[in-house]
Amino acid sequence: MKRAKSKNIINSFLIALFFVAFAISAIQLFKIFSGYKAGRDEYEAVSELAVAVNDSSEIYENTEESFFTEDVRVVSGSGQSDFSIDYTSLKELNGDFIAWIDIPGTSISYPITCCSNNDYYLIYTFLGNYNAAGCIFMDYRTSSFELEHVIIYGHRMNDGSMFADLKKYLDYSFLSVNKEIFIYTETEILSYEIFAARKVSATDECYTYSFINRSSYEVWLNKMSNYSISPSKQFPDDKVITLSTCVYNDKASRIIVQAYLVDRQPII
Repeated sequence: MKRAKSKNIINSFLIALFFVAFAISAIQLFKIFSGYKAGRDEYEAVSELAVAVNDSSEIYENTEESFFTEDVRVVSGSGQSDFSIDYTSLKELNGDFIAWIDIPGTSISYPITCCSNNDYYLIYTFLGNYNAAGCIFMDYRTSSFELEHVIIYGHRMNDGSMFADLKKYLDYSFLSVNKEIFIYTETEILSYEIFAARKVSATDECYTYSFINRSSYEVWLNKMSNYSISPSKQFPDDKVITLSTCVYNDKASRIIVQAYLVDRQPII
């Protein structure tokens, strides 16, 4: 009798423990998905405020129908002529705003920030809200697109946001038909062509951010070009960007996508 009673107590305890664990897991999942939604909602709002994608040749100006300011930049020349950003509004929202990155064929279309360290935007969004999605940001040691090599970081979110789509470039069939990257600065549009994508260690030399002289940069550039899908192709401009994101369940590794500058056009 006592044994049966003890068994019932143990069973009741285990059932209670199960429900407690279930409740804790449910709360954690709710927090995670709430964070994902908050991040998506914020960036959708930012995009709606300051990005224009026109379906025709019509250009948004200061009209009653437009929610953009008079500072809307419109691309002149090559690139995505139907895409423009309101640089002033974005800069007012966040003084760390540097440029906007847009990658056709992916869901990547976000503001790029840069501050005095590489930690802040890992956990804070463009509008300064604490969120695991963080923000797309430039390495503070490569803070100008005039430099030979610029490194840009972004999280790989499980909901497919931020830099999650970079993993698609590990598939050659995807990379071979999706090579364009457009970056919109205050004064121009920079067009890049992706030449390589791979999985690397967190300490790989692809993250080299400074060079002793021109010769040392050329040595590094030649090493990077060895990973190109077209090794014999000459870079028309030797300015390179490296996009970097994390790898699921592998803290020691990263996925990188590298591209070289092919064109730059003024924004009027």
